Amino acid sequence: MRRRRTMIFVVWACVSMLVPGFVLLSGCGTKKEEVRDRVEADRAEIQQQITRSVAADPYYADPFPPGKADAPLPRWPFPPILFDASQHNIRTDQTPTLKGMAEVLRADPGLLIRLTGMADERGPVELNHRLGYQRAQAVRDYLVREDVDPDQFVLVSGGEFPGRSQDEMAANRRTEGAILP
Repeated sequence: MRRRRTMIFVVWACVSMLVPGFVLLSGCGTKKEEVRDRVEADRAEIQQQITRSVAADPYYADPFPPGKADAPLPRWPFPPILFDASQHNIRTDQTPTLKGMAEVLRADPGLLIRLTGMADERGPVELNHRLGYQRAQAVRDYLVREDVDPDQFVLVSGGEFPGRSQDEMAANRRTEGAILP
């Protein structure tokens, strides 16, 4: 995925720098408006290609169908699962909370849960999105090992959240659950 996005960005960058020059050289006798229109059309097409590639990336997937994104979610009764910096391994002090989640989810297999993995703001944005998704996966995998149905989960990366102090940054390294309608 990363290689594809990088390739699309490189192509976009090359085209955005070269197309105006070629258009100007090849159409010296044309009007400025025509040249500007062609350049804008090419840029719009490249932007659409980039948008389509990002939309297909699971790290940026929208877990809600259109129209349901604004619906308030029922309260999730468990605290967030916390992680160490730059890690997506489940900490041993978080297992009691996860075991409680597993009991609730096994008792009500009709619940659909959105797990949103998050990271603090340190590090590149791409890495933080990937780490957030991996944290959500780690929580789901733990719960599946506790005999919870894997179809009960929707995984989302919340990306990064700013924090000024070490405590705020530690609180941002988490996975939260929410009950979906």
